[in-house]
Amino acid sequence: MLEELAINLPSFQKESFLKSFLLFFIVIEIFLLFIFYGYTKLEEHHLKLNIFLEMKNYSYDFSNSKFDMDIEENSSQKLYELQENKDFL
Repeated sequence: MLEELAINLPSFQKESFLKSFLLFFIVIEIFLLFIFYGYTKLEEHHLKLNIFLEMKNYSYDFSNSKFDMDIEENSSQKLYELQENKDFL
């Protein structure tokens, strides 16, 4: 029964089918990697923007204790700019 279902192809046709099959899936995988990388960067940007907006709203009245507050005099940092601490992560 299995011999009837098997397709007997010459070796060069099997090799060609295998190469085109692998090439197709490799291209699909590379395309998916680009899509997921772009999606990750977009989500990271949205997360930073949301944190920035929360901190900006918090700075108006300091009503909750979600963020730590530090007052610096004559700071050289720009106001309303999200600063990242790479050592903390």
